Amino acid sequence: MLRVRMFGRFEVWRGESLIPESAWFTRRAKQLLKILLLARGKPVPSDQLLDWLWPHSDPQRAAITLRSTVHALRRALEPDRPPRASQYILSQPPGYAVARDAPLWVDVWAFEDLLEAAGGGGGPPGPPPPRGGGGGGGGVWDTAAHPHPL
Repeated sequence: MLRVRMFGRFEVWRGESLIPESAWFTRRAKQLLKILLLARGKPVPSDQLLDWLWPHSDPQRAAITLRSTVHALRRALEPDRPPRASQYILSQPPGYAVARDAPLWVDVWAFEDLLEAAGGGGGPPGPPPPRGGGGGGGGVWDTAAHPHPL
């Protein structure tokens, strides 16, 4: 199982071991993983990846570099698997995606799921809660009694 920490310092853990910097082969492999994780299982078109990762490169050369970066990413995540046999990174027209059913935990996904479960999924914020008068414990910070919450 992979565990990915995107909040704070980006880290990927394979089982109980942190994947070391040397295993990534290229900086772009990490960047590609971040992009694919933010898409949350939806395919990211190759053309878009080329524009984001190699905006000033020749398109043919960038396409070759993308394929080698995908290979490096798969090797970093699953060093013992044969090429193109990744359970995490899929070639999915029109581009690439993270497998939705892969054994993968991502802190950003967990946070989004909790927001969704709490009813805060995606819409604009609602009006502020009513001001609580007195010490009724209505969940609103009483600035008169405690002017500095920290």
